[in-house]
Amino acid sequence: MLRRVKTSLPWGPGRNGVVTRAIAALGLCELVRTGLYFGFLPQQLTSQGLPLTAAGLAWALHAGTDTLLRSPGGHLVERFGMRPVLAASSLVSLLTVFAMPFAPNTAILVVLAVLHGAALSPVWPAVMTLSSVLAPEETQPKAVSLVSVAVGPFTGIGFLAIGALAGLHFAATNSVSRLHDIGGWPLAVLLSVQGLALLLVLSLNAAKLYPASVKRQAAPSSLRRTLAFLLPAALIQTLGLGLFGQVIKPFTSAVGLGQWGLVGLLV
Repeated sequence: MLRRVKTSLPWGPGRNGVVTRAIAALGLCELVRTGLYFGFLPQQLTSQGLPLTAAGLAWALHAGTDTLLRSPGGHLVERFGMRPVLAASSLVSLLTVFAMPFAPNTAILVVLAVLHGAALSPVWPAVMTLSSVLAPEETQPKAVSLVSVAVGPFTGIGFLAIGALAGLHFAATNSVSRLHDIGGWPLAVLLSVQGLALLLVLSLNAAKLYPASVKRQAAPSSLRRTLAFLLPAALIQTLGLGLFGQVIKPFTSAVGLGQWGLVGLLV
């Protein structure tokens, strides 16, 4: 079964391993992202009687920063190589995730969220480009689509698993939790997962994404116009995800669905 899976991958022997590790690192970063902003922070803020707008603001600015800086982030990866840039990205992400529960107020929380978004901005461009460059030309669309498909489950696991752990953590304390209190097992899991992503990034080779023999041409104006037309839809999709993450937990509690009922509904 494992051999069949390996032969079905589009990158070929000698390349499947490095791309798989890069995809796994990206998936773990997404697990931490959704677990932190949709599973952990809303429950922490609710436990101390603060509105969900603080978590929503942190997520909105985090996602906006990530989106706006992906092009510069991709340029950094192209110029300095994948491993050093993504290693710095993972390290900064680890530090910001660790610092968030210690933030003394919402303003510092938002600053950390923005820094976290800036740190993650090179990850998607790097992994997408790597999966495309290392695949034969006829399988590049399949290679790129496999990245999105493979990362998707990590996003769901982060939301559900960290949300469940946070629910157990804050239900067990029976006391008001301040923003700077240590987050217990949920935070420990988030830090462990982000640390594993850092180790995976360090295991990647240091080769640059573009061989010297490759001459890239500027995108045609028609393609640039198409991408400009799609940008508002992409921003609305991100906004919709943020709104969904903030309302789904209170909604399931109000209708008595519970955490595992929510898991079953999403599955």
